[in-house]
Amino acid sequence: MGIFGRSNARDVMTKGDRTAGRIVAIDIGQTKDDPPKRVDTYVVQLGPERGSARVAVRQYLSPDAYVRLGMDVALWAKGDDVVIDWAQTLATVGVGGDVLVDSWKMAKDPGFTGVLDTTLGLEREQRKGVPAAVTIRSAEQRSAA
Repeated sequence: MGIFGRSNARDVMTKGDRTAGRIVAIDIGQTKDDPPKRVDTYVVQLGPERGSARVAVRQYLSPDAYVRLGMDVALWAKGDDVVIDWAQTLATVGVGGDVLVDSWKMAKDPGFTGVLDTTLGLEREQRKGVPAAVTIRSAEQRSAA
C-alpha cells in the first residue's frame, strides 16, 4: 500500500491477484496542460468473486484502437486497486499490447455506463488562439548545403 493508502501500479502487478472484468464505461478527457493531453478513464465491472464492484482506473492502453465498451479484460487486483493487463487481454485475439503504467492511477467512478468524450471540441478550443499578422519583407532562395 502506498502513501495515502493507495498502491502503485507495479505493486498491484507484483503482489496482486489475477482476475477479470468488463469495461462498462469509458471517460475520454484531457489535461489542462498546454497543449492538452488525452486522458482515458476506464470503469471496469469486476466479476462475482470480487463482489461485482465497479472500479475506475486511469491507464494508457496501447494500442488503444482495440478498446471496446463491453469487452472483457484481464486484470491484476490488490485490495480496491486494479491494473488492466492490456498485453494479456489483446493476446487472446492475437494482437500485441503493452501494459503502460507510468500515468496509472485509480479514479472516482464517474457513475455512468457508456462512453463520454469531452475532447470532441478540442480542435475548436485550439483555434481560439490570439490572431496575429505577419508581413514578409523579403524572400530569397538558399541552398540547403
